[in-house]
Amino acid sequence: MKYIHLIIILLGLCIILKYSYFLHKEGFIEEAQIPMRTCYPSGSADVAKCFTQPSKGKNVNGVYITAAKVGKNVCPWDGGDPAYWDIVKKRKKETGFKVWGLLNMTGTDPLPAWKNIASCLKGSGDNSDSRYKLFDGLLIDAEHLSPEQCNKISDLSYLGMPTLSTIGGGTCQNFRNPEGHGYVAMCYDGAEKKIPCSDCSSSKMKGVDVQKYMYSIDQWPNNNVCSNKPIDVYGTK
Repeated sequence: MKYIHLIIILLGLCIILKYSYFLHKEGFIEEAQIPMRTCYPSGSADVAKCFTQPSKGKNVNGVYITAAKVGKNVCPWDGGDPAYWDIVKKRKKETGFKVWGLLNMTGTDPLPAWKNIASCLKGSGDNSDSRYKLFDGLLIDAEHLSPEQCNKISDLSYLGMPTLSTIGGGTCQNFRNPEGHGYVAMCYDGAEKKIPCSDCSSSKMKGVDVQKYMYSIDQWPNNNVCSNKPIDVYGTK
């Protein structure tokens, strides 16, 4: 009986430790706590420009860069522009930038199959592939989704990397990722004038903890931006 009691206690401790670990991972993405910019290149011809400082806002140490798409053609660079990955890898090494993939979608797009997205981000898995350990994480910019759609794509465990997602109109607040997940407040298109983007008085937006604020180059606030969280820069200039 004593042994059964001990086993039950040990199992309980394991469950508590595992739960605490996942809470920590879900709530804090250390790798993402640096200023980064977004970039939407057309292909290998202009992707190198993503590794420059934005014309306005603040200096950055990383870039969110288009790295996969939703729909049938998840990874268009594979067959049509493989040099895309080579240039990203080269510029990452030259600049020391962190590189996060960027996935854009709306509620009218096909829902992503995360296994396919992961395959595009990681390539063959061989260290001779330019995508081998290329991406430090993935930013999901998914807007105007229904709760039902959010439920269908909430499990991000297939990706095998940390993730962030934007908070705005029709965004999902229920993502789960054992590698860690955080939320970025989109502070533009009018949101820069509203709480929490305007005065940093709250760390929550739409009920979730905000880990970063993203301000637009075109709508950069005249007053100081929030300094209690890392700042990202939206725009391509």
